[in-house]
Amino acid sequence: MRPATGHYRPRLTLDPELNDLALVGHSDIHAYIEVFADFLLEPRVESSSSFSSIFQSWDAVILTTHISARNATRRFLNQASSENAVLQRGLWIGLNDKKEENVYEWEDGRKIADTIDLFGEQEGPNSPGVCEDCGRIQQNMWWTMWSCRDTSAEGYVCEMVTDCPTSGNWTELRNKCFHLAKTSKQVDFFHAQGLCQQQHPQANLAKIESMSELNHIVSVMMDAGLGSNDALWFGATDFVSEGSFIYPDGSAVHSFNGLHAFSAANEDKDFSLVKQNEWLTEAWDYGDASGYVCSIDLSCQLSWRAADNSTKSCYIYTGDKSSWYGAKAKCEESGMHLVVFETREEMQFILANEITEDIGYPWTGANALGGSWQWDGMGLPVDSSFWIPGQPSGGEDEDCGYLNSDDAGLGGFYCTDVDSFICEFQLN
Repeated sequence: MRPATGHYRPRLTLDPELNDLALVGHSDIHAYIEVFADFLLEPRVESSSSFSSIFQSWDAVILTTHISARNATRRFLNQASSENAVLQRGLWIGLNDKKEENVYEWEDGRKIADTIDLFGEQEGPNSPGVCEDCGRIQQNMWWTMWSCRDTSAEGYVCEMVTDCPTSGNWTELRNKCFHLAKTSKQVDFFHAQGLCQQQHPQANLAKIESMSELNHIVSVMMDAGLGSNDALWFGATDFVSEGSFIYPDGSAVHSFNGLHAFSAANEDKDFSLVKQNEWLTEAWDYGDASGYVCSIDLSCQLSWRAADNSTKSCYIYTGDKSSWYGAKAKCEESGMHLVVFETREEMQFILANEITEDIGYPWTGANALGGSWQWDGMGLPVDSSFWIPGQPSGGEDEDCGYLNSDDAGLGGFYCTDVDSFICEFQLN
């Protein structure tokens, strides 16, 4: 099997329904932000102030340009040039000096490094007299400053979190990151929410939406030395409307499996604590909290939609390499499983969107460790039409299946071989 290095590369796609170019991918270099990111470029133009609200509705932020983001944006701009499209006014990015003139930062609050010089010769410092406080990126890759209310831009670039922060003791479970903090003194609900957003601009007090998420948080609480009587703030509140609990992002709170409904008398107790064996409601100003737990909703790197257009699965590729056994364990640690292809269309989708030369031949859930070829954990046989010619070869110990992008099908190899892998989790 060919070794795999690197990460998933950005790609240009054309959405036939929207007739818009979208640039999506995920970063392989950390600079001003510590997370991997997806980039969405949208040609419909709004002023800087209005498109900030659009991004927030997507749980996204305006692009905080760093090395890989610039490379991704450059690909779009090069594509525009090859199609004789001239972007005279540029694309909005998250660059601004709205707080202090000529002190530049990104929309998420991170400062611009002093060593970065991407302004054109005529473009910085900006003119304070005309309030040129918001930034764009031009076709020549220079940054320029404009009035935030200007509507002449040809588009804008957004980013969304697709991987957990590398600092701050975040843990990942499926499409969420969780951060638990113990406090030496009591903090109220609102203070805890602010502390979450200090941890990461897209973090809120935690959403707990499944038993696996609750069990994960309980496990982290136990690892942190918290006992059965310790309680943490999480995001559920009916402060806005009595009896209607929501999370900080506005989504509704639902009990799951009929369990863990709020057990305390509600009345004026509008904010929520989680313990190892129950959820409680408490008034924020005297809640006996030992700390708080935050979460970040991750965006799918790649998602597969079923025939009814409902999202079936998210697929995650991290760039890690492992044996088949190690790959299986790493996927399961995050509440996922090695990728399973239930139809040829699903396999073709992965081949078309996820596989590059850098990924190589990733492990899948296909294996014959039980004697016949089945999908791990699913009990489903592997469709014989999925195999490339000459596979499975029946060779001794070649009992684990990988995806061969060259021949667009599955092959079998030694389970101890080290290579990349793709994890999957189903959304419905």
